[in-house]
Amino acid sequence: MAANLVRTPLLPFGLELVSRQITPSSRQATRILHWSASYLSIPFSLDLPQDDPSLRALHEPYPSVPPNDNVFEVEGVEYASGSISRSVVARNNILETRSISAGRSHTQHSNAQLLKCIHQKDYSGAIALRRDLEALHTTISPRYTYAQVAQYLLDHPNKSDPYAFLQWCELLPSLLQPWSKPISIPPAIDQILSRLLQRPESIESLCRFAILAARKGMARLVAPQIISQVTRYSTPEVASRLLAEFINAASVNASHSSLSTIPPKVLRSWNNIFIRTLCLSGRVEAAYQGLLALHNNQRALSPHTYRIVSEELEKIEHRKEGGHVRALAEQAGFPHPRFTARTRTEGTSRTPRDFVSKDLRRIKIRLSTGSRIPTAELINFMKSYRSTGNYRAIPLLRKRLFRGFPSDHQKSTLSAWGTAEMQLYRSEGKHIDTLSIFRDIFLPQGITPQILHELGLPSPPNTRRHPLLWPPSEAISIASWSAAALATSHNDKEALGRCYLYFLESWYPKPTSFFEIPPVMRPDAAAFQPWIGAFARRAGPEAIAKIMRDMKALGVPPTIMTWNALAKAYVSVKEWEIAKSILGKMENSRKEESTPLSSSTNARLRSRLGPILEWGFPAAELSTYYILLRELLATKQFPAAKELVEIFLQNGHEFDTKLSLLVQKLEKRGMAFV
Repeated sequence: MAANLVRTPLLPFGLELVSRQITPSSRQATRILHWSASYLSIPFSLDLPQDDPSLRALHEPYPSVPPNDNVFEVEGVEYASGSISRSVVARNNILETRSISAGRSHTQHSNAQLLKCIHQKDYSGAIALRRDLEALHTTISPRYTYAQVAQYLLDHPNKSDPYAFLQWCELLPSLLQPWSKPISIPPAIDQILSRLLQRPESIESLCRFAILAARKGMARLVAPQIISQVTRYSTPEVASRLLAEFINAASVNASHSSLSTIPPKVLRSWNNIFIRTLCLSGRVEAAYQGLLALHNNQRALSPHTYRIVSEELEKIEHRKEGGHVRALAEQAGFPHPRFTARTRTEGTSRTPRDFVSKDLRRIKIRLSTGSRIPTAELINFMKSYRSTGNYRAIPLLRKRLFRGFPSDHQKSTLSAWGTAEMQLYRSEGKHIDTLSIFRDIFLPQGITPQILHELGLPSPPNTRRHPLLWPPSEAISIASWSAAALATSHNDKEALGRCYLYFLESWYPKPTSFFEIPPVMRPDAAAFQPWIGAFARRAGPEAIAKIMRDMKALGVPPTIMTWNALAKAYVSVKEWEIAKSILGKMENSRKEESTPLSSSTNARLRSRLGPILEWGFPAAELSTYYILLRELLATKQFPAAKELVEIFLQNGHEFDTKLSLLVQKLEKRGMAFV
């Protein structure tokens, strides 16, 4: 190769190097070629083999930055000039920095490429690139940007790896001062947490995320929402195990920070959330056992927690346990005056002209500040407001609640608001409006989209920006009344059966060991009662017996209203002997319990307490005799009606005003037939 090149003084120094087969560096050869070409008056090219290592650099493209003109000033004294100005030195430093930046390390370049994929919304490419980087054992720097991929995986879950989003949550940075003053939760963490909270059935994913967040120093920020969510939508065993593991993970993080342990005030708040959520979700006995365990282990609880547990125990007739909780509160150092039960003041009657506008302003202020408003108070306000003939403010106030989402206080207020508004519309016979409110606020649990489609309701708008809430039992029962009423009056006679099947299928348990519908949100007897009434008029007592078997399969205990409806159905088909046997068993239950004949039935209070441990006939009440006697008179079964009155007197009961009126009618009829 050298023999083909003739040495001549016209050849520049760079080509002399090539002719002598002196191998320069890659950077030097490129600069030499550029410098040599400036001395040639005509273009030229070298037809040299590219496989020679000494010539390969000549065929590489020029660098993006201009070559350093002083490259030879430090490599050969024959090219050295006298002095170097400051501008030349500064330019040399800039060019050197650029060259270092262009040749940065593989780790920095890989992280930059990963971030580039995320910024371009190429999440699939980011997932594939991270897989390759992990195979190369490349370090990935923690950044909140990676939360976007975790959110993408939550919205588009991979069936083969449902917890893939946690791998990207691992790349989120840890908090430097996790136990300082409460700070706002980072938006990236808040968005992931919001997605998990919107899916109550994803309890296992939420539990895994909770432990990860605690290890990264975010326990104080995410604990209230996660503990309440897991405690509400899982079994007490799962919730207690999560609380223990969550505290352990947070303790490890605290030991590596400035604190040696979790602040006692923070730990007490977590215990309070756990016990109160157990109690208010309908698991009163589990809350009582949990309170005893924490109290015996000298774990601090607030007086508010003791009071809630004692009140709920007394509501379900566990007065001994309620008194025990009050005694434990006094042992913990809470004086009795601070532990008194709240009393409800009776409101005075108000005239709409003087007070409705004032109530409207007060409700607006409480909604704006996120204050809790009891459902009964909302119902009274709506009734008084509607009595004035006004309708406009109610939907406007509901929209104000939507704008304030997703505050926990406003979630509770919105749930109470929707329940109160549904009850108002149902009392006015506006069943379409009742179901529309349920559709716009609550998840389609019980009242499914198939039911709404069967009844002719339009589809919900696609512009919804707020997450739907899990419906409470009271809202489900109100919506069931409206759905059953519309299905009964539907032109298609088969619509009632199809709607009931859709209602029933929505309550079958999900195939997971973590998720459990809380008792206060389960379908109770009040939710099945409208379907019982609708089928009783069409199919008789056999249909009621079938619905009761469905209730038993779901663990929903019947109430006194259920048994009254069954006995009434047998009376309607003139099978008095069967109805009399049901009444006899109910009277035996009352005698075993040694309770007097009750004149009032609080079905809502009973249904919210969860399933009864043992099935059986409830104690007979005045409502039982009144319903049966009225039906016997309506079907003109006067001998059976007289027998019912004799049974009533033999058991030592006394007539009230309503029963006395029916007995008077019977006596008149009986006198006519004697």
